[in-house]
Order: sequence, then C-alpha cells, then structure tokens
Amino acid sequence: LEKYESFVLVYHRIVGNRHKTNISTPNDIYNISQKDFEKHITFLKKSYEIVSLDSLVDDLKNFKPISGKIALTFDDGFRDNYEYAYPIIKEYNFPATIYLMGYPSAPVTLWWLAIEALILEADSKNISFRFNDIYINYPIQLARDKIKTIKILSSYFMSIHFYSHNDFLK
Repeated sequence: LEKYESFVLVYHRIVGNRHKTNISTPNDIYNISQKDFEKHITFLKKSYEIVSLDSLVDDLKNFKPISGKIALTFDDGFRDNYEYAYPIIKEYNFPATIYLMGYPSAPVTLWWLAIEALILEADSKNISFRFNDIYINYPIQLARDKIKTIKILSSYFMSIHFYSHNDFLK
C-alpha cells in the first residue's frame, strides 16, 4: 500500500482465533482470523487515516485530498463481523461499513455455507444421501476427507439445474 494513495478495504469473514484459516475450501480465501485482522488494524492505524466510507466518498465528490485515507468495509454482513471484527473496530475507534445481504431464497443464497457447515460439524464417519439418480457416499472422518467432500458436493451443486438447488440442500 502506498501512503499517497487511498483505498477501500473489503473484508468478508473474520473467524475466531480458534479456527484454522489456511486455505482448505474455496471459500476460505475470503476468511481472516481475528488475530490477523487486529494486526491489519494496528498497521493501518500507524500508517493511514481510517475514515468512514461516506467521508471518503464525500471528499472525492468535493475534490478534497484523499491521500493516505482508508475506508473499511465488510461484504455480506455475516455474524462473525459483529462477533470478531466489531470488538476490534470499537477498541480502535475506527469507522466501518458492513453491507448486509438479503435472503430472497435463503437456502440457496448461502448454499456453500450450508454444505460446508453440514460436513464440518458432522460427527459421523461418512456422509451419504440419494439425490435424483445419484447416490452419494463419502468418508468424512478425517479433516482432509471433509474438505474433499465439500469440494465434490459444491462442484456437483453448481452443475445441477438452479431449480433443483433447494431439493439438493434438503
């Protein structure tokens, strides 16, 4: 980041420090640990002026200097934004914008989270179910098996017709 520039930083998910944040599923690239998020904030505090998104936009509209200013935003407004990011934002007294996602068809909108949560939280040794003409039976005893199964099911989910998504998730 160059000091003479301004930025809008977009965060997605902040996970608790007890969770792994190495990239193991396609969605993990959007996750950052609470500890790493705080490191970001302390770095930014030393190097930049963190302003609200509205303030940055107003400065742009009014041709005011914006060098060295950064606005923090969070995409989709997941609960972890409040649980893990908000305490840090509050502690450092920084403004942030959280965009909330609507749920026009709730089960399908967050399909990847539904599949991931189902498998990661499962205590069983395998996952099996029948959908249309396909019988699915995968081992999920080990963490690597769970990750592989998430990838397979996510890929299958994306390959079926949109109208079948709700039935697949059920």
